[in-house]
Amino acid sequence: MPVAFGRRVLLPLLIASIRPYPELSLTLSFSEATSDLLQDDVNIAIRFGTLKDSTLLVARRLTKQKRVICAAPAYLQPFREPKTLADIASHRCIVGTLKGLPMVWSVQSPDGQTSITPPATHQLSDGEAMVDAAIAGLGLVQLPSALVRGAIQQGRLKAVLGEFASSVEVHVLWKRQAHLSPRVRYMVDQLVAYAADGKLD
Repeated sequence: MPVAFGRRVLLPLLIASIRPYPELSLTLSFSEATSDLLQDDVNIAIRFGTLKDSTLLVARRLTKQKRVICAAPAYLQPFREPKTLADIASHRCIVGTLKGLPMVWSVQSPDGQTSITPPATHQLSDGEAMVDAAIAGLGLVQLPSALVRGAIQQGRLKAVLGEFASSVEVHVLWKRQAHLSPRVRYMVDQLVAYAADGKLD
């Protein structure tokens, strides 16, 4: 599962899910790299974004996360708040890396959802580090709403360019097999129930 989303959102829910069943144990991997369920010893994976077609995997959509562009209020004061997508080119930006989070940002334009390439002033491979860097005033960042909602509510980050906000789908994936193990089915059902209750938003 992605690092920041896994730690901040999923981990507390997974812990709550296994409490009633002492015989269940968790082995969790937090990584921005995409795991190969068919080759790695992985029962369930959480993925953001568009999925590749596969007849060997089953996917269930859990939720849709809004992608938020934001920055620390202290950063926005001297550099001025961007009002258009073109303004981003003159800003310092925090982006992912080639092997981790995306270096491009997905935005909603009049022609639909599209990608832009912001200045890669700072490149970080971890979502939590990106949040911390933005709070520290290093520049603009785009992240799923679950990762920045608290900081925005506390006034440590301010959302900008809200009219251009896009969304990203979150899925749970598992290997297609004739008989799904009860423990995998239980965890998938739990994730689906949490999503239905809005706990993954």
